[in-house]
Amino acid sequence: MDIMEQLRAPFAPEDIDWRVGQTTRNGEKVSALAYLTSRAVQQRLDDVFGPFGWATKYVKGPDGGVVCELSCKGPDGQWVTKSDGSPNTDIEAVKGGLSSALKRAAVHWGIGRYLYDLPMVWCQLKPKGQIYHRSKSGQGMYWDPPKLPAWAMPKKAGAPAATKPNQETGMDEWREAIESAPSVEVLMDLGKDLASLDVGNDLKAPLRRLYTERMIALKGQENGE
Repeated sequence: MDIMEQLRAPFAPEDIDWRVGQTTRNGEKVSALAYLTSRAVQQRLDDVFGPFGWATKYVKGPDGGVVCELSCKGPDGQWVTKSDGSPNTDIEAVKGGLSSALKRAAVHWGIGRYLYDLPMVWCQLKPKGQIYHRSKSGQGMYWDPPKLPAWAMPKKAGAPAATKPNQETGMDEWREAIESAPSVEVLMDLGKDLASLDVGNDLKAPLRRLYTERMIALKGQENGE
């Protein structure tokens, strides 16, 4: 495995944290966004370049933010620097800004870049779960992060690497979301996203049929049929 493959390799689930991206209009579901912990990024840099093969420098960024200059030593002994910045965060402003800037700079090296390719997943809010979230009504709720697809998991020794989904295989997440929609309101939100989905009609048509079948089933349940 060459250096870029090592840098781009998926991380273990315990190295990934989750946060809320969006909330449905009815306030019942949230979209899950995955991101790496700064410790996982540092460990990946140690594993690939060694503890003496990389360095960071932080400089003042625009609007009170911070820029991380992440330098790594290549096989030829030359140092290469790639940079990115972040505003200070709402919680532990300075520390959060430094951590975020490091992770963003690491993406330029391929570290964690695959997380941007994860499909959007809506997670149901519920009274108990893994991650706390304050709902639109102000009530404290919880949600469970989604399972990572096979291609976003570390490769097992001797096993072939799973490939990222193409348009056709990427429809699996849509089928699962429609089939598991718990209410008419959630399904309608999915329908609006489905209408704007940029794929060919040959891929979208089966999803429309599945959407209609699920809508009929959910309305039947509401009417006690």
